Amino acid sequence: MKSKDKNILRGKVISKLYPYYEEKGFIFKKTIANFVKNDFWVLWGEASTHIDSLVFRPQLWVFNESIKSIMIKVFNNKNQLNSVIHRGQSNEFAQEMGIKKFKNSRYNYKSEGGESYFYNIEMETNLSPIIADHIDFMDKVGIPFFEKNNTLKGIDEYLNNRILKLPWEILKENNLSNLLVHPLHKREVLSGIIAAHLIENPRLKELTDKYIYIFNENNYILDDLKKILLFFEDYQKPISI
Repeated sequence: MKSKDKNILRGKVISKLYPYYEEKGFIFKKTIANFVKNDFWVLWGEASTHIDSLVFRPQLWVFNESIKSIMIKVFNNKNQLNSVIHRGQSNEFAQEMGIKKFKNSRYNYKSEGGESYFYNIEMETNLSPIIADHIDFMDKVGIPFFEKNNTLKGIDEYLNNRILKLPWEILKENNLSNLLVHPLHKREVLSGIIAAHLIENPRLKELTDKYIYIFNENNYILDDLKKILLFFEDYQKPISI
């Protein structure tokens, strides 16, 4: 698709989404194709381009300044984006939030390789059912997700309770991928342990021990996890947190 046509089509999609997000208090950032409200982003930049269509896979990102500040201090990278949680619009994400209805959405494509949730949009595509599907998803999944992660305590609960609720015997006897709806990504492990420290989670030692056990053979995550743990050994919590 030509650049001019891409811009026209992208503009049509955004214009249909704009009233909903404006009502919810989001503003549109044209340069990054995001709807933004404080620490919450909804990304509607196209995921891929075809000859006559654009494919959109909406993404939801959560940021937190307190967690970002610690990340910068530990890893000394002021240019790091440091989002806390990423989720793509998907049936998996909906199920993680306790909502099952999107498994049978017309936009949840199934194959032998699994499921993939996306909107393939051409110039003449009727946008009404697509916008309705996305709004339904946001009302039932996306907005509640943002509300859950609106505070450090909420982020701690969202990221860490899924680990804390697993008894040691279950954790040791099962493949972790069979126990969690959503896999553990490095970003979320590091953000989770920072949040737990900042709110002084009373089960912090148990949480730390479980993360170290889970990633004992994964140095990609374990090395940075240990850097954060070392940082907090001498950490003085600001009064404002």
